[in-house]
Amino acid sequence: MTWTNEDLKALSDLLDEKLDKRLDPMGKKLDKIESRLDRLETDVAAVKKGLAEIRSEQIKMDRRISDIYNLTLDIWGQGVENRAWFERMTK
Repeated sequence: MTWTNEDLKALSDLLDEKLDKRLDPMGKKLDKIESRLDRLETDVAAVKKGLAEIRSEQIKMDRRISDIYNLTLDIWGQGVENRAWFERMTK
């Protein structure tokens, strides 16, 4: 049996149609996955931005705590010096 060009074309069209029917649901699922991935990328970018802001605020707080700690030490040291001076003056 020999196949004519018309037979081959008909077979090709039939196979294309069947293949398209089988691939169409997979294409739709891939579109949904792509959409979800896009949203996920957007969310991750927002989280990264938020973390950068939090880190910036943390650095500011660390500096402020260090400044307050150093000021407290200075005040405590001044109090010790004042007490020593007062005790020497009252003897």
